Amino acid sequence: MRIEPDYLELSLGDTVEFRCHVTPAGAGLVVWSRDRGDLPINARIDEEDGLLRFQATSEDQAGRYVCSLQDDRGDTIASAYAQLVVYLGLGFFMLHNVIIYKDVKFSRPTWSRDRI
Repeated sequence: MRIEPDYLELSLGDTVEFRCHVTPAGAGLVVWSRDRGDLPINARIDEEDGLLRFQATSEDQAGRYVCSLQDDRGDTIASAYAQLVVYLGLGFFMLHNVIIYKDVKFSRPTWSRDRI
């Protein structure tokens, strides 16, 4: 049992997609969870493909995701883990020939000016 990818870094707004591979297929029920907290409210799970998909809308969605294989009684047979890192991202915009860069990850604005 494994998750692909097992480590993912992305920015807000990106789509998160983890796939849980179980061998042999149909060996049990695939159940997704998180180490801390609930799955994101916009998470969609395809139990047949073992796919967990959602759009990253908050840094709070970062953390360890768990794919568990359960038998008919609901007992966990095996588990695999994947780590998600969510960044606010790097933004920039131009206003009157001044380019403003803001590295939101560190919350420290940096200013520069075009030589015009």
